[in-house]
Amino acid sequence: MQNLPEKIKIMKEGGRMLTEIMKTVLSHIHVGTSGFDLEKIFEGELKKYGVQSAFKGFEGYPYHLCIGINDMVVHGFPSAKKLVEGDLVSVDMGLIHKGWYSDMTRTVVVGKDIHGYQKFINTVKKAHFASVAQAKVGNKVGDMAAASQEIVEVQNSYGVVREMVGHGVGERLHMSPDIPGYGKKNTGPILKEFQTLAVEIIAIKHPNPAITNAKDGWQTHSATGEVCAIYENSLYVGQQGGVLLTGTLE
Repeated sequence: MQNLPEKIKIMKEGGRMLTEIMKTVLSHIHVGTSGFDLEKIFEGELKKYGVQSAFKGFEGYPYHLCIGINDMVVHGFPSAKKLVEGDLVSVDMGLIHKGWYSDMTRTVVVGKDIHGYQKFINTVKKAHFASVAQAKVGNKVGDMAAASQEIVEVQNSYGVVREMVGHGVGERLHMSPDIPGYGKKNTGPILKEFQTLAVEIIAIKHPNPAITNAKDGWQTHSATGEVCAIYENSLYVGQQGGVLLTGTLE
């Protein structure tokens, strides 16, 4: 078996913990739950595992979680607003374990899928794993980006958000290179073995992926008012493709 760098071993430990925490938080999403409820649950899980929040305080961000409801794209603040049947909810979270960062996001439907959002969510998830498959030694970032865009925008009539992208992760929460969900094959930086990335596909359920920014400087919404879905994992670049540090291949 190939010897893994110590960095990867620690990030695998942190990634496993973050995956379990995500499962716990998602299990509490139902009609009547609020973002503040999820924030409190996450805070309790941090204490349980003895790890630090990656988001709270990062560049002044005031919460542990980013909670996106329906047309909220990224950096949504947890609030007292109660979730209702059919809402689309994205939960973005990160932790620091022994000095190393992990980052992941999932999007789910609250209660019954009365608006038919699950197909959209599944498409974004498929695009994510297509991008992950291209995270192999010697490929370029553009190979990952093109694989995602093909599924979201060519095979389906959705739009990949341009302004917000995936990124390097590990020593810090956000590092180079940027990992967009759109782009051209054989362009961008060359991927190196054991390079650690947060592959984050952010898409709008509309061909127009434009977003608007709130006055608080954080929260963003889709310009069309259509819903947004996000699927993100931390991983490392391998010989055969990306190897997940968070989540599973389910």
